[in-house]
Amino acid sequence: NKPIDHILSAIVRVLGVVLIVYFIPFGIPVKILFVGVVLSVYWIVFDISYNLFKGNEWGYVGNTAWADKFARKHIGTGFDYLFVKVFVLALFLSGISIILTA
Repeated sequence: NKPIDHILSAIVRVLGVVLIVYFIPFGIPVKILFVGVVLSVYWIVFDISYNLFKGNEWGYVGNTAWADKFARKHIGTGFDYLFVKVFVLALFLSGISIILTA
């Protein structure tokens, strides 16, 4: 089991999303929060679909990469991990809502 390099793939995703979000017609604070929304949705959808594709339970968390070890130790798996992901998404969406309604 060779660890997956989560850092490199995360950097590529963030740069791609930042380039796309650059063109949305809102100010910098909303753009930053929008990057968070897109990456949070990706985090939720990709993890669940990848796990199911690999034949694992939907809430499976690996045990070789440092990010997986951190999640297992400090967050958990299954619904616990999904709750954290949805909570992060909700924070970003709340930030956008606050800014746009102010």
